[in-house]
Amino acid sequence: MTKAGLGWLLATAALVLGVPAWPQGAPNPFVTPQRDVDVTYLIAGPRSAAVDPGSALPPPSVMTQRMRWSAALWSQRLDPAGNAYMITDYRARRILVVDPRRATATLLPLPATPPGGGVQSPGLRATGRYDRLGEDAVAGLPCTEWRTIDDGGADSVICLTPDGVLLRARHAGQVLLLASRVSYAAQDPALFAAPSGTRVEQPPSQ
Repeated sequence: MTKAGLGWLLATAALVLGVPAWPQGAPNPFVTPQRDVDVTYLIAGPRSAAVDPGSALPPPSVMTQRMRWSAALWSQRLDPAGNAYMITDYRARRILVVDPRRATATLLPLPATPPGGGVQSPGLRATGRYDRLGEDAVAGLPCTEWRTIDDGGADSVICLTPDGVLLRARHAGQVLLLASRVSYAAQDPALFAAPSGTRVEQPPSQ
């Protein structure tokens, strides 16, 4: 996997579950799924201004990405278009980027997040500032829109289900992430580990 590909995986992982939190606001939502879930997202690619929520099909510059979450393992698996996928273990604070074609995996430490930011422990709500905007529905599920602040100091608006599944993210008025399918099926623990025989490699040189 190239450095560019690895960087894109890390960036989209942050978009899916790494929503930043900022000082004190209440009541706050769950920002981490409280049960197993399997979500297919449309994500704006590098050359796309936004995802069109009214379009039946994504434009060519919009990518599809599958996210699976195990509540028991407190782990996330991201499968973007292509072959490599990423497993994030939030308890062990590590990321495993798996390339099945080469039977290799890159092991990385989980980047630090601001206090109260990112993924929260099971049963805990976000501790930063979230302004509730109203109710909506995405992919057939109800969600609540919340305004928060991104790392650059700009407003972001996210739509979260009552149990913490991110269904839509907007930045500067543009939809960057949109759930197209959601299933609350139980997730196989084997999905959150590298296949047997996978060789772990050092991360790409900086």
